[in-house]
Amino acid sequence: MSSKKTRVSAEYIWIHDNEMYSKTRTIEIQGLEELEVKNISKWSFNSLGEELTLIPINIFNCPFRGQNGILVFCKTNNTKLLSKNKSGSYSMSQEYYIINPNLMRPYGFLSLVNPDTGLNYVSGVGLQKCYGRKFADLHYKLCIASGIKISSMTSSNSPSKWEYVVDSTSINDLSAHFWLSRYILHRVGENCNVIMDINPTNLDNRYWNPTKCKLNNNGEITEYNGECDLYNIF
Repeated sequence: MSSKKTRVSAEYIWIHDNEMYSKTRTIEIQGLEELEVKNISKWSFNSLGEELTLIPINIFNCPFRGQNGILVFCKTNNTKLLSKNKSGSYSMSQEYYIINPNLMRPYGFLSLVNPDTGLNYVSGVGLQKCYGRKFADLHYKLCIASGIKISSMTSSNSPSKWEYVVDSTSINDLSAHFWLSRYILHRVGENCNVIMDINPTNLDNRYWNPTKCKLNNNGEITEYNGECDLYNIF
């Protein structure tokens, strides 16, 4: 058997105070069959004067780096998994705005222009109703490529506002897939030079509807603001 090893880029992703962080390291494996969570090592380092250890709990394909890249979702030595991991039928929806970073306005709108509130933008088709589909489509495509359990996507109730849904049969699994869907959302924004804003605070609510997250817990739906912290709602 060949002793040659394959070098793989592993993007470690973790959450602190409802903010997402990541850093990359190179790992060596004998073959792709070794790409399991149990074979991905912890990573310890000093962060802002605090000793931090990243503990892998899920791995995903990396849609940005291809075959020789993985995404590693981690907990840390000072955080914990969701306290309950019940089986059932769960889904989480996420709304977000696509923001032009030069104007800090929703994509497709100049600084003094507001949308026509008389139009129905939900699931709209055509340039008058649908703004930024190419970014939302890319996010959806990359989530599928990574193995995230994304189940649907649509334009929402304001222009440049989109919504997607992630499904799972356990709460902990839903949390990992949902957080990684947010990670890919922000990476799409980086690559396309737009801000994927899950909770914009500078928009006039007379014209732009606030973002929301909705948890479907075995048929019981609960609404939260767009940047809800999954670690605190279960």
